[in-house]
Amino acid sequence: MAQVELTGDTLVIHAQVRDRILTFRSRLEIPLTYVVGAEVDPEIAQAQWRGFESSGLQVPQIGAVSSVYKDGGRVFWNVHHPEKTVVIQLRDEKYTQLVIEVKEPAAMVATIQKAIDKER
Repeated sequence: MAQVELTGDTLVIHAQVRDRILTFRSRLEIPLTYVVGAEVDPEIAQAQWRGFESSGLQVPQIGAVSSVYKDGGRVFWNVHHPEKTVVIQLRDEKYTQLVIEVKEPAAMVATIQKAIDKER
């Protein structure tokens, strides 16, 4: 599960210790101006992804922690429980999407949307 923090004009994703080893990242920092939107989407994590895995680990029925190329863009995955999946759409960033698991998906999406609306 990822920890999401909004600090001023930045969205910060903190990876759990076990996931840091697989993704080679402890955190991602994204300026809010690059965040297009966020939505709760458990279906994306339940469906089998297509694309070339560049790093990390995907274990069916257990979860995925990885960076993949999908539909012409790079997607960051950190999901162990699909029902808690949030998808964050980005532009002008290294990743086109962040697919992450959070404790309270609906509340997190509302918080992110409010922050990006305020930024605009």
